[in-house]
Amino acid sequence: MRMTAALLFVGLLLPTPAGAAFTLGEQGVRNLDIFGTAKVGVEHDFEAGEGDPAVGFDFSTVSLFLGGHVAPTVSYLFHHTFDKGSYGLLDCWVQWQPCGSFLLCAGQLKAPFGRLYNTSGNKLMFKIRNPIVSYYPQYQVGVAPGFSLLDGKVELSAGVFDGEGRNAFNADPNLLYAANLVVSPFGPVPMDESGHRGFGEPVFAIIPGWYTNAARIPFTTIDVTTTSYGVGGALRYDYLAVDAGCYVRTVDDPSIGGGKSSSTGLTAQAGYAVQGKYEPILRFTMVDPNTGTGDDEVMTIEGGLNWYLDGYASRLGLNYLRETTGGSVTQSVVKLYYQFIF
Repeated sequence: MRMTAALLFVGLLLPTPAGAAFTLGEQGVRNLDIFGTAKVGVEHDFEAGEGDPAVGFDFSTVSLFLGGHVAPTVSYLFHHTFDKGSYGLLDCWVQWQPCGSFLLCAGQLKAPFGRLYNTSGNKLMFKIRNPIVSYYPQYQVGVAPGFSLLDGKVELSAGVFDGEGRNAFNADPNLLYAANLVVSPFGPVPMDESGHRGFGEPVFAIIPGWYTNAARIPFTTIDVTTTSYGVGGALRYDYLAVDAGCYVRTVDDPSIGGGKSSSTGLTAQAGYAVQGKYEPILRFTMVDPNTGTGDDEVMTIEGGLNWYLDGYASRLGLNYLRETTGGSVTQSVVKLYYQFIF
């Protein structure tokens, strides 16, 4: 039994072919690509209370992707996730791209706003996404056109959505509107958060984003309007990868005295992949739920090391997270995990 387990673990560390293609119709016209990803690991919580488990094993993230083309200009994607024993549908969309400079996507998708949420979960620098994505509209059901200009140096995406989040029907007459602009003067910046693939000349992008959504309070005619805006940035050079962002969210709730409130968040993360394999990483995030007060300000500092055995398809990661709220430590966790793509 021990020998079998050892062989299985060694097998997972070997280079893995990421994706399998199946032809369902005429070659090159209709196809199905199937691939998936999983992260397994162990965590130690230094802030565990008396009687609470300090060490736990984590097999929380398993994703299955099914995608391809139903015509030369029409593609689709289904993204299924199995998280801590529960199933969820994430991406579920059809995309029409009649030319290289225009596309139209409809279904359930990541609403346009910025890079840190729209990057694939397979290509993150840390085990989990940047906490700043709480300012993003995330998954929504709707329609989103996109335009690419000047050989990809300028990209504009926008969308109209239900505003209810994923796997939900619209519950009120309001809609969510979102848009973002990507300006990368030296050419497009790959969506990988890590620089382990290596880059020749430096490339960077400036990404302003905005969205607004009015949600009606049930059984009333009162709309609570949430608006978020800000700017992100990305730099890739050699084996260096840097991402940053600063965002503001305002909430206008007429049912509460005072009405409006605002929250501010900023973040920066960086990693340098020595020889494309060993990558020390660092991330800082600050969220002020009540801008200007600082009473319940949440600061998160994360650090770690990635070892790329076969790129994102096979890597080991060591992450440490320390979170303070209003100056008091609320989390102190070290995570060791293994990611593989099959």
